[in-house]
Amino acid sequence: MVNQQHINAITLNGYFHMRHNVAYANIFSAFADKWKTFQRQPMAVKARHAFVNDTGYEYKSASASDFKENFHLTRGYQTPPKATQIDVEFLEYGKSLLDEITPLVQSIAQVISAAGKFDITSMVMGMKDQWVLRCLRYFPRTMAQIEANENLLAVPHADQGLTIRIYEDGAGFEVLWNGEWIAVDPNPNCLMAYPGLVGQYYSDCRLPALCHRVVSNHETELRGRNSIVIFIGFGEVEYDSRNGRIKDRFAYGENYLMPVHEFKQLFIPRLVPAVA
Repeated sequence: MVNQQHINAITLNGYFHMRHNVAYANIFSAFADKWKTFQRQPMAVKARHAFVNDTGYEYKSASASDFKENFHLTRGYQTPPKATQIDVEFLEYGKSLLDEITPLVQSIAQVISAAGKFDITSMVMGMKDQWVLRCLRYFPRTMAQIEANENLLAVPHADQGLTIRIYEDGAGFEVLWNGEWIAVDPNPNCLMAYPGLVGQYYSDCRLPALCHRVVSNHETELRGRNSIVIFIGFGEVEYDSRNGRIKDRFAYGENYLMPVHEFKQLFIPRLVPAVA
């Protein structure tokens, strides 16, 4: 049975937290350690995992607005030749995590289905092989870099599909709600879930795609910031990029009050298997 408190939370706040047991907390923490170990390898080693078709290792330089490194992992990701033992352990543990978290994802999809009054559960579960486990590390920044980017690690934006945040090692995540930026502190005992643009589409705008950002603070200036999320694409439509980049088109909650018919005009039929 769907927890009514979760439905109330996503309706009132744009997101909800789902508590999990200590076994999951240990799994997520252990995987975060493997991600941090992977990071410490030489760039030449990490670069063997070429970023192709939205999977693999991605590096964004200090000149980019979001100075970071990412790894995008799916169940079908192929380990490259000459992989190190660190690579293998990181990848195998990540794929195992995607299997372990399946019951929680199903429960989250059921909450969003109930709140949005449109059942997305079968679409979400039918795309299991395309779920993307995304590991992020924002690098430490100088004051000049921070000021040049308006104190932001990640600029305001909405996501495309369903987003589940499973790990954060520092504060800084904020959501835009009721015209204010609201800090959401990390909780190692909970997952955080919120809908993206496709969720808003299928819910007839009952559940707006949540606008969010990551801000810098003294701690992240010194040591950076790590997070791990799961991106889940689903459905038979996708945002039409001819309407502008998502992070530009919906940077400050422009989607929140859009009429249903106007919002749905921004989408086209999905021609390829869904990815986040």
